[in-house]
Amino acid sequence: MFTLETESFAFELKEGTVKHVGASTAAATAKLYEVTAAESRAFGDERVKLAFEDGEGNEVEVALFPEEAAELRAGLAELVGDQEPTAEDSRAESGSEPGGADEGPTQRGSDWLE
Repeated sequence: MFTLETESFAFELKEGTVKHVGASTAAATAKLYEVTAAESRAFGDERVKLAFEDGEGNEVEVALFPEEAAELRAGLAELVGDQEPTAEDSRAESGSEPGGADEGPTQRGSDWLE
């Protein structure tokens, strides 16, 4: 499930082109629930990109500087520790869960940032 909350956005749709025409102080919040895939990779010269996807094809990507990624990793380690994946996690990763065959591998716990 993906939710997008916008504040003070104004868009113009003209000849197939979408253009933001609202105030530059606009803000938005995006939330992605029931994530089925999470990935980390290099982004540019020094940043880390985190990408998340749900089973409905919705995606959210976040680019962090190394210091921010390290803080996030420390926070995750504190929350989940060094937990080993459960049998349920293994079924989800292998696609043996009902409806899971179409979904890519899911990385869970603190290991996905390593």
